[in-house]
Amino acid sequence: MEVALSYVDVWGKTQEVDPETRAALLKALGPKKSGLKKNLLPRPQSCYQPEFLERGGRTWGFAVQLYGLRSARNWGIGDFGDLRALIETSAALGAGLVGLNPLHAAHLSPYSPSSRHALNPLYIDVEALPEFSANARARRLVASRSFQARLKKLRGAKLVDYEGVRRAKHEVFESLFPEGRNRGPHTTFALFEALAEKFGGNWQEWPREYRHPRSAAVGRFARANARRVGFHAWLQRRAREQLDAAQKRALELGMPVGLYVDLALGADRGGAEVWSDQGAYALSASSGAPPDGFNPRGQDWGLPPYSPRALRARNFRPFAELLRANMPEGGALRIDHVMSLARLYWIPLGAKPDRGGYVSYPLRELLAVLAAESRKRRCLVIGEDLGTVPAELRAALAEAGVLSYRPLIFARAAPRDFPRDALACVSTHDLPTWRGYWAARDLELRERIGLTVDSKRESRQRKADQASLTATLRREGLDRTARSAHAFLARTLCKLVAVQPEDVLGALEQANLPGTITEHPNWRRKLPLALERWSADARFAALRDAFGAGKPIADPARRR
Repeated sequence: MEVALSYVDVWGKTQEVDPETRAALLKALGPKKSGLKKNLLPRPQSCYQPEFLERGGRTWGFAVQLYGLRSARNWGIGDFGDLRALIETSAALGAGLVGLNPLHAAHLSPYSPSSRHALNPLYIDVEALPEFSANARARRLVASRSFQARLKKLRGAKLVDYEGVRRAKHEVFESLFPEGRNRGPHTTFALFEALAEKFGGNWQEWPREYRHPRSAAVGRFARANARRVGFHAWLQRRAREQLDAAQKRALELGMPVGLYVDLALGADRGGAEVWSDQGAYALSASSGAPPDGFNPRGQDWGLPPYSPRALRARNFRPFAELLRANMPEGGALRIDHVMSLARLYWIPLGAKPDRGGYVSYPLRELLAVLAAESRKRRCLVIGEDLGTVPAELRAALAEAGVLSYRPLIFARAAPRDFPRDALACVSTHDLPTWRGYWAARDLELRERIGLTVDSKRESRQRKADQASLTATLRREGLDRTARSAHAFLARTLCKLVAVQPEDVLGALEQANLPGTITEHPNWRRKLPLALERWSADARFAALRDAFGAGKPIADPARRR
């Protein structure tokens, strides 16, 4: 049954999907394709895992919001140059991975990108481009007193000024892209970007003749604006080269995983990805979540979901291409909301989030594609499986070699009882920091903004959870400090451990407060300590001691 008649909510109650909603969701699925051959995808193999993990090894590393890295040299946003420096700092501390927020092409939220197939050019290290070193005019511009004053202001800002960074970087990008650079492959993303400069960023509001990438009008535009399309294609090539070089450097330094990148659940309805392949999406529905304890009104993420019928009709090629665009060679991939491989909560356009229903996906086939692409690129896979995840789905993911995701703030088990096939962490970008959890900072913000229905109940539940977690730590002889939290994680058997610098540095605020857009500075916060100072900071040295003590947490054979 593609659309559920009912589902069990987080309180254990059965919720019925009303007939009108179910009819709307069936319509959003699109017609069933007739005359299709039976799907011949093989039984899923296990996803790739590095040999050192299969031999019992473990490793750890930092999970960072790349945009939030501070450094003496960046332009007000963490970039691929900072990433290289972070890799070198991490390797010196004995870490084996560096986790990143989604790097997708996005205007602000990395989880609502224009395209998951493209990279955000704001992450480019401008001064590392070969064109920059060869362009004296651009170097003089950047070295000028006025431009340096702009960069100093951008670096010193408490929050990332995306528009200020964009203006500064694009001023130099434009001067670096010479005539003749319009040759080479022009992706549909590059074509979309050129069209967006003329018509605006939402393709659904463009003149009708430009709303399909293969229309005659779009073809004429591409030929008439080849240089502009080439400019955006050039930015993508340079961004990809710098990201690939960072992974290469990590492996050169002996890091057993290197980059651990994040794949967002979906893409913006009006963006490049959906415009490029409209038939793959259910455009009259949005993905989201039903009401729960933290979002009693439910959530509408505004992202059109993949149509399972369209995926099957195309032998899952859109999903395979998405994986290829994001899996780092020899690295790791985190799949946000991995439950979407089996089912996803759909909301008809215009309806409230509580008027939705679950739509089923072909889990076996999607896992087969995931495992095949994972093995081709030797890429480890982690599934973000927080929330109400059916036991049978957890079993299927484990059988397919997809690691689970285990934050300490939800844990009540001893370290030895954490699953081996998992990534352990203190918290995530959508949850309070370690300090923020104990201060109930997230509950305070939610009440101030008006996201809660019963603040007293939420406060009582938090106090009960804190008492339980305190008892769990005390049984290990640990207190409620961040250092103890990381010591706890080091004692687990989990294959991977991810450490947020926000917790090491005692940050109070979290990266994102779910349910907010403008009410909270989501995806803009910078770390309080510049990257150049990490190596001399005792708090980071303590991580080396915690994860290096006792049994080895990484494969020493890979160290150089």
